Amino acid sequence: MTGNLEKRIYIKTVIIAGIIALLALLTGFHKFSIGIIIGSAISILNFKLLAIRTNLITSSKKGPNPFFIMASYIFRFTIMGIALWITISKDILMFFGTSAGLFTTMIAAYTDSLFKKTKTGEGVSGSVNLKAQD
Repeated sequence: MTGNLEKRIYIKTVIIAGIIALLALLTGFHKFSIGIIIGSAISILNFKLLAIRTNLITSSKKGPNPFFIMASYIFRFTIMGIALWITISKDILMFFGTSAGLFTTMIAAYTDSLFKKTKTGEGVSGSVNLKAQD
């Protein structure tokens, strides 16, 4: 994954989380706002760990190690599970905010792909061409 794409997704994630948290604060849902911030931070951490592990797995000369791949999934899901467990033990509104915050990186990635598609006519995968070829 290119550093430029990662940086754009991180920035968009922070912007999306900030907007949602600010709206929640303005409407009086302080616990939801805290949950959004926690969920977005975990989401960014999860995305960074995914990028690191993907680079390690694809650059391996021996090929992908199934144990390494499975351990990476378990580790990332455990981090998300701990965050959700802690927030549900504090407040249900904070839990919903954390759950929503976990999706902010996906929303940022999809919007990045959508805006790239509208500007250039192709999405993240530039190799897919749906136009009829001569």
